[in-house]
Amino acid sequence: YQRRVRVDTLLRVMSGAFGDDPFVSQMSNASYTQWILPLVSLMVVLSVRVWMRRRLTTAQPRSVAALFVYPIKSCAGIRVQQWRVGRRGFVDDRQWMIVDADGEFISQRTQPRLALVQPSYDESHSTLILNAPGMNRELRVKRAKAAPGKPLTVTLWGNELAARSESDEAHEWFSEFLGVEGVRLVRPDAAFSRPAADNLQRDGMDGEAAFADVLPFLVVGDKSYDELRRQLPAHVDGSRADVRRLRPNIVVGNTINAHEEDHWGSFTVGRVAMHVAKQCTRCRLPNVDPDTGVAKGAEPLATLLRYRAPLEEDGSRSLNPVFGVQTVFNPAQAKGAIIAVGDVVRPTSLRTPLTLAPVRAARVRSKPKDE
Repeated sequence: YQRRVRVDTLLRVMSGAFGDDPFVSQMSNASYTQWILPLVSLMVVLSVRVWMRRRLTTAQPRSVAALFVYPIKSCAGIRVQQWRVGRRGFVDDRQWMIVDADGEFISQRTQPRLALVQPSYDESHSTLILNAPGMNRELRVKRAKAAPGKPLTVTLWGNELAARSESDEAHEWFSEFLGVEGVRLVRPDAAFSRPAADNLQRDGMDGEAAFADVLPFLVVGDKSYDELRRQLPAHVDGSRADVRRLRPNIVVGNTINAHEEDHWGSFTVGRVAMHVAKQCTRCRLPNVDPDTGVAKGAEPLATLLRYRAPLEEDGSRSLNPVFGVQTVFNPAQAKGAIIAVGDVVRPTSLRTPLTLAPVRAARVRSKPKDE
């Protein structure tokens, strides 16, 4: 009723300003729902979008807060101060992958102990060095363009890819660590090709990746991590929101709102232009403790499901929550560029993110359990 009174007052003002304008008179006499509600709703939507665009694109400068590269898929990452961009994202990011005897990829989803394999580089950056608890020797893998082993076909999420195996020493090292026979370490062969799906490519940004799940870059804002910690139940330790569990490549600092990256259509980081192709759907992998290599308890996936679950087309609640965004880029424009901590991040366009299901209340336990 009050809204109707305010609208009627607005129309009387319009009538005074426009005299006996027949259009205004017709609006005054028209049904409230036929004319006014759609008009007011449109004005509100447009105003909000203009406000968000100005807020996201002209606010205080955002910058790169942290960078990570993951040389071997599903193994621990390396936190770096700067890193070079190649034609498949960060140089060496998911450049290697572990497969079973049938060539099927292995990840923390089935072998959580992979989180304990810690990579590093020698001083010349010519050799990848791997260490893991319980292994009395380190494994050294030369970064030469061609792996020493034979070419083979491997499978990643149903896609057959051209790869080449590393040395027998590498296979034996991973087989011993995982306790699984026939395990092999592979890298892309010269014939390797894995462009992004057509619906994820944008304006010359093809998003080809090496052995990443989908796309070459995963970007998350710092406020998104803060919000995840805030949403965790009181009995759950804040380490469940450890950045290592969510495995981003780029953490953007000085963001304004939690999950604002969901609304970015495109942005620049340093001199590299990126386009947001999709929000990152999450599986149970974040439940793996990066310090123990054990998947224990339901967090943080349970919390993400509670407040970051998208709505499916049929209106049901998705079982794959979203956290962070995955991007494509133009290798011809960005290859050789260096992204560094402190580089300015500038959103340049907006997009409409997925609609999220209503937030569910957190479960409260009377007696905390060790998760």
